[in-house]
Amino acid sequence: MIEFKRNKETGILEAYENGKKVGDVITMGDKIIILEEKLKRISLYIEKYNMDFSETSQKQLLKLKDYIDKLIPAIKNSDGAGLGLIQAISDYDEICADKKFWDLVVDAEKYYSVECKTFD
Repeated sequence: MIEFKRNKETGILEAYENGKKVGDVITMGDKIIILEEKLKRISLYIEKYNMDFSETSQKQLLKLKDYIDKLIPAIKNSDGAGLGLIQAISDYDEICADKKFWDLVVDAEKYYSVECKTFD
């Protein structure tokens, strides 16, 4: 018999058979939660490391953070277009050179571009 339990830490619905986890059931709500968490990680990274960048890059990162903070509640009304995160930083070599930050941005963009198609 298969049982479903919501993971208290991640919020994801997990499937169990005979007490053993056999998979995850990713619902629309779960996808939104996952994407929101990815965006929050970017925002937190900006808060933590913004001062490590030049003044010009800092200003751009603060604009991006403001955009992300407004974007998070709007995710549920997705139309499948890109988030625009890569575009927002692509002219700033210093920001793009930060591998950890770049990876966070690309991860969120990729997840959104694939998963947002099923938000409707």
